[in-house]
Amino acid sequence: MRSYQSYLNLHGSEHFVSERPFEQNVEDFVSCQHSRDTFAPSKLGDRIARFDAELSELLRSYSNDDRLSFVVCTRIVWGEIKPI
Repeated sequence: MRSYQSYLNLHGSEHFVSERPFEQNVEDFVSCQHSRDTFAPSKLGDRIARFDAELSELLRSYSNDDRLSFVVCTRIVWGEIKPI
């Protein structure tokens, strides 16, 4: 069971997969990671430049002419918060 499920009365869920691969250059992908809580600039602090450099180096080995191509999978879950 996912950790959030004990707090919800689930009504449904659905999976979506992109019909074709999404393409993005490495620099934009790395920048996008900073919109996620785990890699937010406020959490990385003075380590942000090192993070960006290491992630860029890692991803370039998977890129073609500095472009990444990947399938996007999304899961949406809906329901109501259980009363206390």
